Amino acid sequence: MNGHANAGLERLEIDAETSAKESSDTEDRWDDTVTMGFSPRKPDPKIWGDIESMSVISKSPYEVNESAEVGEPVFDDMKMLLFRDDESDNGLCPEATRLFGTCLANSLVDAHDQIGKSGMVFNPVWQEGKIRGVQCGWIPKALLLLCLHEQRFTKTNHAVLQGLIKDLGVTKIVGDALKEWGMETEFKELATNAQYMYTGRKLTCYKCEIFVARAYRSIKALKRKTLEASTMSKVRSCLAIMSEHVKVNKRRLAELEEQARRKSQKLEKKEQAKRQQEMHAAAAAKKFLAATTIKSEVAVASLDENDVRKRKRVERAKSLKVLLNMFEEQHNRMGETLKVLRQKIQDNYEADAQDLRNEIRAEIMQELATKMKNGSHKRHKK
Repeated sequence: MNGHANAGLERLEIDAETSAKESSDTEDRWDDTVTMGFSPRKPDPKIWGDIESMSVISKSPYEVNESAEVGEPVFDDMKMLLFRDDESDNGLCPEATRLFGTCLANSLVDAHDQIGKSGMVFNPVWQEGKIRGVQCGWIPKALLLLCLHEQRFTKTNHAVLQGLIKDLGVTKIVGDALKEWGMETEFKELATNAQYMYTGRKLTCYKCEIFVARAYRSIKALKRKTLEASTMSKVRSCLAIMSEHVKVNKRRLAELEEQARRKSQKLEKKEQAKRQQEMHAAAAAKKFLAATTIKSEVAVASLDENDVRKRKRVERAKSLKVLLNMFEEQHNRMGETLKVLRQKIQDNYEADAQDLRNEIRAEIMQELATKMKNGSHKRHKK
């Protein structure tokens, strides 16, 4: 067995009182009055033992009687899923069953319980699913990392944590977190290494590495997208400590810096192109607005002209209607006048005709009378 495995097998000395408290805590773990996160109940403070909350990481995330995990929602909610629920039919927290399925949820709860009773930080054999002789079932390394008891990180040495980090792939988890959170440029010293080698404060750096990995895997296990601001602040503090003491791969660092420079140039070109597009768009919009304004003015003028023409046509139609009315009135008057004249002419014609007939008759009678008188005179002469 290699040095890491030997270190992993190292057993911590935990006094009987603390062990008894841990084993009895499983029976008194829920607070029935407060809900949080996805609505599991807030755990009893005894779950965290004597460890108090650490608001700011000044030295490391795990110190005697202090832990950066305590009070952070993502860790609180994750830890609640690792205890038995006596009120549930299958003894599991309903949320644990929903997230992991009944089989894996049982394995996680059993593993967490047996690890607590073991008094150990970590043992490589646990990766096979067997803890303290109890077969808990196979558990993915990332979830096994979450089953470990964080209180014990404060009472071990760097060799144990180094073996834990290697066996559970903690460094890769941190690398995945850096990539997903977009922190590779900010912490490029860490991004240059597939395995971290620290030049100083190794124990502190190992604790920081474990804290970041547990935070990242907790949100993955809980199927959440982001960490709370307070938790992310602690994550950044841990990454800063690690970056300060990690051995830098200068070649890889130069490549990352070159990639960052090219990326910056590419972004700058995109921004410049975007600004140019915005300028062109603004100019086109201004031109379009001016053309639209001119068209609008022409349209308004055309409408005004059409209105004028329409008014003139209306006025002309009104005038023509008046003239037509006048003409019709005059026509009617002339018709009446013609009728009267025609009647007068007719009357005069009849009177004149009668007079003419009378005159003709009188002339005829006179002529007849004359002829008769002359004829009578001739007869007398004979």
